[in-house]
Parts: sequence; structure tokens; C-alpha cells
Amino acid sequence: MKTKPKRGVLKYIIILFFIFFVVFVTFNNINQKNLLCEDCNLIIIGIDTLRADHLGYYNYERNITTLNNLAENSYVFKNTITQASWTLPSFMSLFTSTYPHQHKIINKFYINDEGEIETSNLKILSPGIVTLTEILKQEGYKTGGFTGDAGVCSEFGFSEGFDYYYDKDIFGGFNKSFTLAELWISKNKNHKFFAFIHGYDCHGEFELDYEKRLFSKDSNFIYNGTMEEEIALREKGLEEGYLNLSKNDLTFWKNLYDDKIVNMDNHLSNFIQYLKDEELMNKTILVIVSDHGDEFLEHGKIDHGATLYDELLKVVFMIKLPNDNKRVIEEQVRLIDVMPTVLDLLNIKTESNLKKQIQGISLQPLMKGKSLFLDAFSETDYRMFVSKKSLRTHNGWKLIVDSLSNSAEIYDLTNDPHETNNLITSKRDKYNELKKKLIFYSNTELDLDLLTDNIIHLNSEEFKKFKLIESFELKEKTLYNFIKNNEYLKIEKTKNINEETAKKLINNDIIQIKALFSSSLSPYPGEISNEIECADEFKPILFKTEIGDDELQYLTTYSNDRFGIGVCSKDLIKFRYLIGWIYCPKMRELYKIRYFIPLEENYEKLKEFFINIRCDN
Repeated sequence: MKTKPKRGVLKYIIILFFIFFVVFVTFNNINQKNLLCEDCNLIIIGIDTLRADHLGYYNYERNITTLNNLAENSYVFKNTITQASWTLPSFMSLFTSTYPHQHKIINKFYINDEGEIETSNLKILSPGIVTLTEILKQEGYKTGGFTGDAGVCSEFGFSEGFDYYYDKDIFGGFNKSFTLAELWISKNKNHKFFAFIHGYDCHGEFELDYEKRLFSKDSNFIYNGTMEEEIALREKGLEEGYLNLSKNDLTFWKNLYDDKIVNMDNHLSNFIQYLKDEELMNKTILVIVSDHGDEFLEHGKIDHGATLYDELLKVVFMIKLPNDNKRVIEEQVRLIDVMPTVLDLLNIKTESNLKKQIQGISLQPLMKGKSLFLDAFSETDYRMFVSKKSLRTHNGWKLIVDSLSNSAEIYDLTNDPHETNNLITSKRDKYNELKKKLIFYSNTELDLDLLTDNIIHLNSEEFKKFKLIESFELKEKTLYNFIKNNEYLKIEKTKNINEETAKKLINNDIIQIKALFSSSLSPYPGEISNEIECADEFKPILFKTEIGDDELQYLTTYSNDRFGIGVCSKDLIKFRYLIGWIYCPKMRELYKIRYFIPLEENYEKLKEFFINIRCDN
């Protein structure tokens, strides 16, 4: 016969359980609050081109050991959004906590006030912006950078504040970066230090040795995974707008991508072991982050930079603290939040002028279990092929605007996480709501409603035959799209401009267009691309026509089916194309006119249309 426990024993057990519960909760709360790591070392490992959903903590089918193990004892931000979908502007946003249009490093080249092409550099284009490295240097940190060059090359301004910055291996990997970092850290480990360690191991242009592959060795694959093959696919996608690959071919590129992740993870494992052997983990904040993802035909392309869909925007971000505190954070955060967060964890106070610069926010509240409800703004002007902006709200809505095609997309990410159902026609109220938020971040306004008032002060009989279908309002410009049968007319109006400035803008446009057809603007070194050369028959021809006291300038060339110029292949040509400029001094307005006619039409039609346009009196 079983005996019941005495009431005194039950009471004792309940009291003990209650005490244990209180101690556990109290300890956990204290542990979560104790996040500061003043005078700790800081290591940021930047894994180029790593999309978050190819890791185990996203329930990916293939296990990536080291990153998964780190995630188990770290603060993991599972919904981190980058501010740009390619390396250069993304990492610059991380290091400055500013958006690309603010730091102005949106492409590798820019045109200066004299109309000359120069390499983009932070201290030239945005001299007032301070980097994370410069702040840490002022705080007494030793600073070392070890990178794979290319998009994080020192000439763009990334080396600012670093005592040592390595960027000599184009598309270099962690094999070199970690080796150099370990040598440098060993020399500086008795002093507080900041190390930025970067590698292109997951990038399409990083070539992985065949013997290191696990998943992409199948002899049935027709591709070898060379840099040249990847570049060819990317460029074809950019020029034609869409790629067609067989299921087997796509499997190869996905398998090769996973092979590269595994290889990168092996290098990371060795580096983590080095930190443990040197007893540095107990006094170091370790940040793992990627700059953007990669796409595998989710929206018709391979590679990155040209779109703002989630396969490119959702990135890896985790923080490993010495005390092994951990939390999985589902709320949306941004890469611009990395800088203010690490400064906060290091207990480094920001001056008032720096607070004006920083667009991100410290994520300590999220790390303590609170909420922030952050929207995420992103943009890309990748190699001047595209000009897109997106807003991803904290509650699952997303707006993407394309200023070149004057179009917009809206997605309900809660019900459509893969962004396949554009709701722009059915969600006009939601569009208007998101547009206001987008304006707040980008100072641009997209207006899909048709304009009915007379705000283009140009006149010609042919011009009147075109129908206005779309307009796009920018801060200082307005873009208009017109159509007539199978002809297209795009007009850009710049307001409140004097004649001297108008001439300078026209000259800059002409230089930039010619540069598109020149080998001098090849985005890759000669040893990779063998330069980009365009046959003379495809190059633009510049005309100057005297009409009264005015001189009209215009160029004629060819365009593809997406109205892009720089086409150097007959297979891609869709339209004959004219671009010309008309300045109206009375209205102080400059009009850039782009006119597209079918290829079978004669160039004389383009010229006749343009030279007969006049400013309204």
C-alpha cells in the first residue's frame, strides 16, 4: 500500500521549487542585462555573398558546422536586411551606418565636376562621414583589415582608420585573410584591437578547387564553375533581363555555392580554434555578417546587384559575446544597425555630430528581449545598369520601385515570402502608405497616377501624338513615359537650372554614355575580363545642330528590349535610339529626351522628331 507524502514535505518541495525558479529568472535577467564589454576586442568577419537561408539555423538541408555551432551560443538576428544588394555600397553602409545615397559610394566610378571619370572614394564624395574604424582608432584600438580586395578595396575609402589594410588579392578568400589576421592579432593581442576579416569564398567569381568540392563533382554537369562561366551568365542576365537554365544546370550552381560555403566554414573553424588557443574568446566581441545574398533564378537571374528581392537582401548577422549569452531574434534589423550596436556593447559614447550621421540604432533592446519594430530601406544602382529602391516594413510588406522603368512592385511577405505575386494593381492604398515611408528614407516620390496638367513645356506636332502613361517624381527631376504604337518616348525634366549648369549636365551625360562603350569602364581587371570592347558600328554618334541661336546636341545608337544602352551585339538590339537635350531658358528647365523606334525604322525619323521640338514661348 502506497503512502501519501506528508504535507510538510510537499510544502518544502514547493518552496524549494519556487526559490529555484526565482534564482533562475533573476540570474537569466541579470545575465541578459550584462551585455557591456568595455575595452573588449572587436572582430567583424565579413562573409561576402552568403545568403542566410543556406545555413542550418534556417533549417537548411545541408549542415554548416562552425556557423551553426556559433549560432547556438550567440545572438542570432534571423531577419537582417542589407542596405544594398552588392558588396561596395553594402559594406560602406555597414562601416558608416548610412544609406548608399548618403555615403554616395553607389558605384565604383563617378563623374566629377569637370566631367571626368574618377574612382569613387568616401573621403572625396562624403568627407564629413566618419567610419567605425576611425572611431575605434580614436578610442585607442589597434586596427587591422584583411580583405579579398575588389568591392572592399582601399581606394574606395575602406582603409580609413586602419593601421594595416590588406587588399592585394582580387576576389581573395579566407585562406589568405585569416592567415594574415592571425599573424597580426598575435602581435597585437596584448592591446585592445579591432580586426575586419573578409573573404569572397562564397562569391561566384571565387574559384573553388575541384578536389575541395562535395556536391558539384557530378560528371553529368556541363559547367565547370569557372569565373568566366559565372561572369557570362551574370552579364547575359543583365543584358537580356532573364536567364533560362535547365534544372540540372541550376542544380550545379546551387551545389557549387554550397561547396563554397562548406569550404569557407572550414577556414572559419580553424580561425575560431586559433582564438580559443590564444584565449581571446573571453575578451572579444565576435560579429559574423554577410553583405548580400546570391540569386539562383528565383527572379530570372544569377549573381547579385541587379534586384532587391529577399534572396539578395536577407543576410547573416550574429554576435558572439564572451559570456556566451544567446538569443534568437526574429524581429527585422538592418546592416546599418551593426555599427551603433557594437559601439554600444563596447560602451563607446557617440558625439552629437556622429549621432546625426548614424542612421541605424543599437540592437541592445532586442538582445534583452524587447521590441523595436524596424523598417528596412535598401537601394541599388549596380554598375549603372539599374536604379532601384525598396522598403521592407517590420510587419511584412515590401515595396520595390524601379526609376528606370518607372514601375513598382508590392508584396505581402507573410503570405508570399518568395515575392511571386505583385499586388501593385490591387493594393493602391497600401502602395500610397508604403510610398510615404519610402519618400522618408530616400527623398524620392513615385507617382503611378497619370498626369493630366500641362507641365512639360515642349511643343511639336509629332510630340502631341504621344500618350503619357506614367510619371516619376524625384527631388529635383521629373520623369515621364510616353507611348505611340510601338514607339516609346522618355523625358526627364530638371527644374530651376541656369544655362551654365545645364551645359555642364549635358556634357557629363555625353561623357558617361561614351564611357559605357569604352573599355576604360570595364568593372573587372583586364586579366579577368580581357577588357570590354564594342565594335564601332554599335558606338553612339554625336550630332550638333544649329537652330537659330540655339545649338542642339544629340546622340544616336541602339537599345535592347528593356531600353538599356551599351548594347554591343546584334542579337540584343531591339530599338534604334536617340538621346538629346533641350534647354528652355524662360522656364529654366532642362529636358533630356530619349526616343526609341523599331529597328526597321530609319535613323532619320529619330533626328527629324528631335530637331522639330521647341520650347513653349
